[in-house]
Amino acid sequence: MSKKKKEWRAEKERLLGLSLEDRRKDYRGNYVPLEKISTWANHDNNAAPEEEQKKPLSLADKVSLYKGDITILEVDAIVNAVFAEWTTSLSKLFTKADCESVSRD
Repeated sequence: MSKKKKEWRAEKERLLGLSLEDRRKDYRGNYVPLEKISTWANHDNNAAPEEEQKKPLSLADKVSLYKGDITILEVDAIVNAVFAEWTTSLSKLFTKADCESVSRD
């Protein structure tokens, strides 16, 4: 295993062992916590009443749309579609109900 892989794995283990407060001490500046990013389902400010939110999570409850500086997001992963052809192919993986809530710009 290369030195870079060892260093990366060691840093990953170190970060996984830290509490959220301790992790935030390592940040270099401002950050946006996940709670501040609306989900796809709530993106248009159409949040359902609490009793309706107790239904099983759909894809729209697990995906967020964000426009801004992604380097300050407090998240573990960012997925970004690159090619329109990929979007067409990937859309086949989503249910019709999941896709209906996406507005086309």
